[in-house]
Amino acid sequence: MRFRTPAFLALYRKSETEDTRIGFAISKKKLPLAKDRNHFRRIARESFRYHLFNQFAVDIVIIAYADAQNLDNTTLFNAFEKTWLKIDQYCKK
Repeated sequence: MRFRTPAFLALYRKSETEDTRIGFAISKKKLPLAKDRNHFRRIARESFRYHLFNQFAVDIVIIAYADAQNLDNTTLFNAFEKTWLKIDQYCKK
């Protein structure tokens, strides 16, 4: 399954393992500065930690878009929160 925002694309599926995992695909072409790539990952991980996936095991891959560097922290954090809620709905089916 997939969920798209202006800043990133989230690919997810139910995991074969017992843990929820998150991975990132952030190219230098989309976010050329290392500080921007690290900042994106930091916000994503922080949001991910707040939203616990205790009931379900999910594999998630986040692919960053160039628009991610133009968003402020709050907007980016809210986009991730919206994504986690969408993934929760998928897992409850």
